[in-house]
Amino acid sequence: MGTHRSVVGGWVCVLGALALLAACSSGGGGGGTTGPATTDLKITAGVPSANQDVAVAGGGSGTIAQVYTVPATLGAGLAVTDVSVNLNDTLDLPSSVFKARAKPGVPAGARGAAGDSVGQMSVWIGPSFLGAGVCGSPDAIMYGPVAITETAGGGAAADPPTVQATLPTVNVINTGSAAICVQIDADQDIDAHFEEVAMDVTTCDEGATFIGGEWEGTYTCRNSGGCADESGDVFIFLGQDTGSHSATYTDDGGGSFSGEVCGNEFRFDGGYGSPVLFVQEGGTFTVTGPGQARKHSEWHDVPPGTCGGVCDDVLHQTASF
Repeated sequence: MGTHRSVVGGWVCVLGALALLAACSSGGGGGGTTGPATTDLKITAGVPSANQDVAVAGGGSGTIAQVYTVPATLGAGLAVTDVSVNLNDTLDLPSSVFKARAKPGVPAGARGAAGDSVGQMSVWIGPSFLGAGVCGSPDAIMYGPVAITETAGGGAAADPPTVQATLPTVNVINTGSAAICVQIDADQDIDAHFEEVAMDVTTCDEGATFIGGEWEGTYTCRNSGGCADESGDVFIFLGQDTGSHSATYTDDGGGSFSGEVCGNEFRFDGGYGSPVLFVQEGGTFTVTGPGQARKHSEWHDVPPGTCGGVCDDVLHQTASF
């Protein structure tokens, strides 16, 4: 943009501040001529061995609160560009237990059938400073709720199995730690035990093009929700340390944004208004040649529901520092 600008049944939360560990590589990276080169990884966030069990009665409630710890972070110098919370992998981890209990007078084998609803699962992710307050915090983002059903072996499965995280969560993960809360709304009495949360991440395999400095140009926004289209001149300031994947930018409309640089592409998220955003915007800033760039973004009012739009900027660099 330019210068304008009830809980059903029981529930259980597993939360904590975590550091991230690369567990294994799931394949080669993408990129090529269509974008920066990347690698897909599977990671898990571990939790100490105490207080991981909870029994939740239908209509009741229970919580698990822990500080997540792992022996190392995701890796020095890596920039995460995408994150998905993998609920199925979390449920399938050898250390995880999530089972509906037999009802009084009903044989265990007749507890339920494959496909029966167990409840719903949601994951809250926010900055690590939230700690135990991440669940339900306005500073965290909730992914879900996702339906949880019984499997033939008496376990549980999520549908959909993964939930794609938004760029604000990617930025949080790139700080090396985050507060996470797994919330379960139970349709049946359940026993649960969680030691890890599984995620699928994509990391950047390229160095970061230096984009720090002053940029100016023109913007055009195609808006919806009864709001008029806009166009005009724009001036932005990009902040980046040499060699760093992290960058920030501000513009002459009072917007403030942050994100990650992978190759010649800067993915950002932020908005207008402080301390409470009234407009949220996110997109990509792509260097197209020496001192030349294009920016593509989408914006919407906060909360969403009124105005929004898609904006494109054509920019040139006037100063580098």
